[in-house]
Amino acid sequence: EMNTIKLVLHVDQADRWPAALNNLTNLTRDYPDAEIRVVANGAGVYAFLGSTDLTTRLAEASGKQVAFQVCANALREHAIDPAHLPGWATVVSAGVVALAEAQNEGFAYVKP
Repeated sequence: EMNTIKLVLHVDQADRWPAALNNLTNLTRDYPDAEIRVVANGAGVYAFLGSTDLTTRLAEASGKQVAFQVCANALREHAIDPAHLPGWATVVSAGVVALAEAQNEGFAYVKP
């Protein structure tokens, strides 16, 4: 059997989300069996707040098996209550550790 493509996208700046979403759109269309994680830390965590075009597109990606992991340290640094995040976003204790764990599990690191 062919190896599943496993990618972890790292978004730590708000202005990288458009590029990350383009990646996700293309990947979920062309590689529907791929395993894709997105780890957000730094200012990347703001994307999960409120109801915007961005949160709509992130929710769509989560419906296509993309796993979103949000760094608890970054939420704390930016005074964001984890309770305000959508249900499809998972809070992880440290984004950098989540990235290391993904790579240990065979995910290729991508920085959109």
